[in-house]
Amino acid sequence: MSGKPASDSSPSTGGRFLCLCFLALVVAGVTFAVTATLVSIIERKQEARVPFVRDGSRSMK
Repeated sequence: MSGKPASDSSPSTGGRFLCLCFLALVVAGVTFAVTATLVSIIERKQEARVPFVRDGSRSMK
């Protein structure tokens, strides 16, 4: 036995929990950003397929 407590060589349980929570938040944020970007790209592509046609039947008075 070295005489040192086993908890000195590893991070505390609370510190490990906070690190995992922070990591989960970062992953969630990156996932949200990637998803929003892909949705935006898909919407723009769909809008580009539909030509803009001005309705001439309505006249401004």
